[in-house]
Amino acid sequence: LRIFGRLMQTLNSILPRLDTFVSRTQLFVVMQNFLKICFSLVSCCFGNRSPSPPDHIVAVAFSLLSSLKLFTPIFDSHPSQFSSATQQTFLIVSDDRLDLLKGTYLKVFIKFGEAILEWISKNILSFELESEFLSLVSSFRRFCIPGEESIQEKFFVLYEEQDDLLVELLSSFVNIHHILHKNFSLSQQISLHLLGRADENELIALFDPLVWFVHFLNVLDFDNGVLLEFLISSETHFLDYFMKVLKRIQIEWTEFIRICGGNNKDPTLNNDTQVRLLGDDYYSDEEEKGEEDPTPKLLDNILTCLIRLRMQIEKNWKKGLFP
Repeated sequence: LRIFGRLMQTLNSILPRLDTFVSRTQLFVVMQNFLKICFSLVSCCFGNRSPSPPDHIVAVAFSLLSSLKLFTPIFDSHPSQFSSATQQTFLIVSDDRLDLLKGTYLKVFIKFGEAILEWISKNILSFELESEFLSLVSSFRRFCIPGEESIQEKFFVLYEEQDDLLVELLSSFVNIHHILHKNFSLSQQISLHLLGRADENELIALFDPLVWFVHFLNVLDFDNGVLLEFLISSETHFLDYFMKVLKRIQIEWTEFIRICGGNNKDPTLNNDTQVRLLGDDYYSDEEEKGEEDPTPKLLDNILTCLIRLRMQIEKNWKKGLFP
């Protein structure tokens, strides 16, 4: 780990100057591979999130923070350590390749952030490291500001073909939400840097696993068969994530109903978002669009999917087909 830490420090000093030696296409490939190294480091060093990280782990954390800051132009146009030529790299690449880089960058930040947040919440990190992390959080502000697409819609586009990583990051959101929900002061700080205002309730809602689960089911088109494939697949840890979400739904049933908009005038998912989730197929013609209330239909789709999944599991279990 100490060797990796030194390697990261060396790469940090070299990466901003690479554009003077290599083409922009080559530079983009270097950036992608560099982020893959970062993700490997996160998995190796911070996967277990020990109660009290040793000094060399903290040193690697500092190196990773410096590395991730180099990539802030991906989400934010504020000045960074990159030269102007390197920043142009992000402007000339195709959307697909840029999404690939964003996806790699975001997965490093989420997994790394999960560990750092847990350490901060337990008051076992130095203020310097905490400040470095909070300054990095600011670079994600643009990504977290809803536009024509919601944050969840942006996220699922980035990981639509990476099921294992998608499930892993969704599970991380469950843990992050739990940490923020328990720590008012930390939530305020993160909110200030991520949203630009100290609104811990909005921040906690941003990571709410129930909201993410609703969007996830929409991505699957409320297909219980796909959910079953996730459950029996050995490629993901979907069962662990699914159980966490179901327990949350059971404990916070009223909140889940509110999120879906059922029997509540102030749903978390507003009507415009729910119309996008349901799609135009819900309406028979243009005149009906806007007149129908989509919220009961959204809740009905979710419950129907889960009920059919339970019936399918019971059927396969009786036949000995369910592991």
